[in-house]
Formats: sequence, structure tokens, C-alpha cells
Amino acid sequence: MHLLRDKDIFSIQEVEYAIFETNGSINVLKKYIYQTPTNEFFKAPPQETILPMAIITDGELVKENLLEIEWDEQQVIDEIKGQGLTIEEVMYAEYNKEEGLYVMPY
Repeated sequence: MHLLRDKDIFSIQEVEYAIFETNGSINVLKKYIYQTPTNEFFKAPPQETILPMAIITDGELVKENLLEIEWDEQQVIDEIKGQGLTIEEVMYAEYNKEEGLYVMPY
């Protein structure tokens, strides 16, 4: 059963078909009623995938990523200062254009 739980199946009744592979893993086809609907099912239009960019790691600025987001060092300092922190006090900070700057202090 733990192999099924690894596939987010918690009842054998959810399984339409399962194959035990020679490497000890299992592949499962869920019954239709238990399958996760897709964007295609809902006819949802495609959306741009937005990846976050690491701006600060271990208290140090990742300068090459500033070019990617078109920021300069002073903008980052001002944003961090607005949260009552310095760059050295930030364990990790990332930026994405939808959500802005996310800061995780030490």
C-alpha cells in the first residue's frame, strides 16, 4: 500500500489498472472518477509560467539575477530596508513579476 500512497492513492478502490515494474516501482492508472482534472478538461487558456529569481542567498546579493529582473542594487537595498532589514540579515529573497519580492530573514 505504501507504493500506492506514493502515487496519492489511499484506497485500492481508486485503482483501475496497476503495473509492478521490474525495478520495484509501481505505475497506476486511476479510475476515471479519481483522476485529477486538467486545464484541458476545463478548457482553460494557456498561461505564462513565471519562475522566481533568487536575488539574495545567504546574505549576499546575486548580482547577475538583478540584470534579469531589470533592477539595480539600490532598489533591492530600498526594498529590504522597507522591511526593516539589511541584505546581510536576509537568508533568501526571490522576485517574480506577479508577486514582487519575497524575503526570508535569518
